[in-house]
Amino acid sequence: RPFYAMRLIKGDNLKHAIAQFHVETRKSEIGETSGFRPRTSAFASLEFRQLLGRFIDVCNAVAYAHSRGVLHRDLKPGNIMLGKYGETLVVDWGLAKATGTQKHLPETTDEVPIVTGIGK
Repeated sequence: RPFYAMRLIKGDNLKHAIAQFHVETRKSEIGETSGFRPRTSAFASLEFRQLLGRFIDVCNAVAYAHSRGVLHRDLKPGNIMLGKYGETLVVDWGLAKATGTQKHLPETTDEVPIVTGIGK
């Protein structure tokens, strides 16, 4: 029988990170910040930029999948895992659909390497 082996991803998802950002922002607005670091607008701005960076990572992953003719079809913050080393992972491809059309990605120096020929 065929089976899938998948990596166990420990960490939060984007849904939790966004909710936590809003909770901390509300706390700072009413002066209930906890912890050793006071929450300043600069710190909140940094966190917001980090969340936007994660969103850009998701956009790049989805653009790559689309260029290879694959639609995720269940993209939501709960299906975006945030690794403990800064990686952003789009997960739960169970509803994905191959469209049969592929587009060539432009060759750039910052392009993610593509592994081909697996299983051949």
